[in-house]
Amino acid sequence: MKHIKRKFLNEVQLVDGELPEALKGLHQIHKKDVVNGLSLSKDAKTFLSTDNGKVIEAFYINIDGKKYLIPEPDPVLIYFDSAQRQLKSILSVRKEMLENYLIDSEPRNLDIHKTYVHFELCAVFVISLFTSIETFINRSIPDDFIFTIKSKNKTESYDKDQIQRYLSFDKKIQDFIPQVTKLSFEKSRNTNFKYIINL
Repeated sequence: MKHIKRKFLNEVQLVDGELPEALKGLHQIHKKDVVNGLSLSKDAKTFLSTDNGKVIEAFYINIDGKKYLIPEPDPVLIYFDSAQRQLKSILSVRKEMLENYLIDSEPRNLDIHKTYVHFELCAVFVISLFTSIETFINRSIPDDFIFTIKSKNKTESYDKDQIQRYLSFDKKIQDFIPQVTKLSFEKSRNTNFKYIINL
């Protein structure tokens, strides 16, 4: 299994030392005393620059009077990486667990610890994998996109926030994604699509 390449949220590579057009106009903070005197709102977007020429979005937090700017890892990759790690553990624990429950073996040992660990790992694996897919879908929603559902009696419209909060996963993957991308994963990758729906 291949390791994921870890990235941060809204990570951008500088081109010839210049900010991309979308980030121009942001104020750069250089001095510690300026940072400490800063008053940031919850909605403020903050970026850190790295020594390898990248700009990374960070969130601001105040803990016990100390101010921090913390880069936020890409949530899609966090959930997917978590699923990957759980799968490795599942495969090793499952073998040990199953030996205790082989029908032909006597006496049978009830290994509560290994059984619980196995099912816990499976639950975290499924939840992490599913969450990584839904997070990826939510991220693909354009800011100004309006998703429309027409039925015989009414037409419903959803903005980005409403799509994320109120549309079911099935509706997002079967109706929303094809409307945004003009591609149907269900039609082009039917077997993989069924795996996702089963998940």
